[in-house]
Amino acid sequence: MEYLHQQNFHCEKSKCDWEIENQSSAQQKSLNQIFNKNIKPKKQHELQRMSETCSLISSVTGCQTVVDVGAGVGHLSRHLSFRHGLNVICLECQSEFSNQAEKLDVQHVKSLSKLGLAIGPLPKHVTLTLNPDTTNLKELIDDKLGCQCVPEFGLVGLHTCGDLGPTLIRNFVNVPEIKFILAIGCCYMKMNFEPYYNSVYIKTN
Repeated sequence: MEYLHQQNFHCEKSKCDWEIENQSSAQQKSLNQIFNKNIKPKKQHELQRMSETCSLISSVTGCQTVVDVGAGVGHLSRHLSFRHGLNVICLECQSEFSNQAEKLDVQHVKSLSKLGLAIGPLPKHVTLTLNPDTTNLKELIDDKLGCQCVPEFGLVGLHTCGDLGPTLIRNFVNVPEIKFILAIGCCYMKMNFEPYYNSVYIKTN
């Protein structure tokens, strides 16, 4: 976040609307309990920093729709949607994770409603498998949702394993509707470099 501010990425709405000065310590404690339940401290830190950074970049770019790739059970998507008011589409290759995420969304809504907090649109969960040959993520999402309802969006991925990270970067380069990318890679030893030795990807406007 400090680096982004140094690059003049400033926005009045970069801070979560719920975390206001007059919020009681009891309310803040309740929020933390809701969002951090059964999540290890390291992951809690990652979720908070990732969601804050994504909110800031979304505000600066004017792009309020985010596609969370490899969303798992939706921990990051709930931060982005419920805490930062973004429209979130979750892509996950395992349907059991998507189903669990939807159940957790409902539980969070009930808990937040008890605190008197307004809830924005729920994340949309889509079961979809990406592979290194995926070159137009927007078309896949539109086909899966049954309409062209995502004119532009940002890509976010926390722990994009193996080839998933490079796949997202190629889509960002080649799909003009993708306005920004925020991805943290992992498991680099699982990447397959051979298909890309002679490939060069350049973003053009």
